[in-house]
Amino acid sequence: MRQIISFSLPTPEVQFINKQVKLRNFKSKSDYLRHLLSLEQGMINETDLLHYVKEAHTEHQAGKTKRLNSLEELMN
Repeated sequence: MRQIISFSLPTPEVQFINKQVKLRNFKSKSDYLRHLLSLEQGMINETDLLHYVKEAHTEHQAGKTKRLNSLEELMN
């Protein structure tokens, strides 16, 4: 079920959204904003990122990491 959300924006932000809708070939402002929301939902939050960095640092300090010379080595 869809719900309507209404909010106000300053004119420059509305102009930016309108420009992005045209430049990126979105059907509507709503489609563009849904796209932005989906990108945001796919991002890792700061707390989780900090946890992963600390965990990786701990593993590195414990010698559980391997130095790679290229991305190709990572893929193999």
